[in-house]
Amino acid sequence: MPIRLRFVFALFLSMSALGAASVVHAQQCSDRTLKGSFGYTVTGSIVTPVGPLVSGPFAAVGRIVFDGDGHVSTVRSLSDNGNVIQNDSGSGTYTLQSDCTGSFNITVGPPGEAIVLDLNIVFDGSGELRGLVTNPGIVLAFDGRRQMPIAF
Repeated sequence: MPIRLRFVFALFLSMSALGAASVVHAQQCSDRTLKGSFGYTVTGSIVTPVGPLVSGPFAAVGRIVFDGDGHVSTVRSLSDNGNVIQNDSGSGTYTLQSDCTGSFNITVGPPGEAIVLDLNIVFDGSGELRGLVTNPGIVLAFDGRRQMPIAF
């Protein structure tokens, strides 16, 4: 076999072996998998007023912390139809299934007007978390990214 053909054949075998070795196995998740701090944004609309939320565009940015045991807390700033609220905090619970899908609920808003938001979520191995609020009359998408420790 000519040397060039042997080289191409060896290259092909090497690439095939690398491809077989890099087969991605399905990620297994649990509540413990979802642990740590995430920076996030929420965008969408409030269609039907609920609690302190009025109809119109909605956006928020904040930090959310999952404790690995099914509890979640957040602090955020938001704009609800142009009404800005800073340092709005909340807490709730979450579950994450073995296929890395799950849900969480979080109570947010001022005392006496607090509401519970329910979200369906998907967590991936790269540290990103996506979700959708499932309350009727609320169309909000959640996008979170794991916060990395800052070294000084």
